[in-house]
Amino acid sequence: MTEELSTEQRAFSKWLATPKYKRVPATQKELAAELGVADKTLKNWKQLPAIWQAFDDATEDELREMVPWATAVYEKGLKHMRSVDRVSYEIARDILKQWGERRRHSGGDIAKTLVDLYKKYFKD
Repeated sequence: MTEELSTEQRAFSKWLATPKYKRVPATQKELAAELGVADKTLKNWKQLPAIWQAFDDATEDELREMVPWATAVYEKGLKHMRSVDRVSYEIARDILKQWGERRRHSGGDIAKTLVDLYKKYFKD
């Protein structure tokens, strides 16, 4: 059974799911004041599985949309390391790593796909 979150807890989870550079308010302390709770309350909420389930739900679609781009950049980086800038490659790798973690918990197997790509371009 999923825990019901309060309006404030849902707002906190949504704030956590927002990239740091886009967060308004910018700090957790400012958010606590805006929500009318103590900063320690937000820290305690971070221990609630329901907060992280809401976080996962909020970021799932955005991450899913990035996977095709990330896979293409990652594969191109493995195939032609010099033709992909390092920042794009690292971002792609991180996106795929996050996606893989999520799929691992839900029974998917993107990790195998990444290993297969790696083996394709770096055969020992």
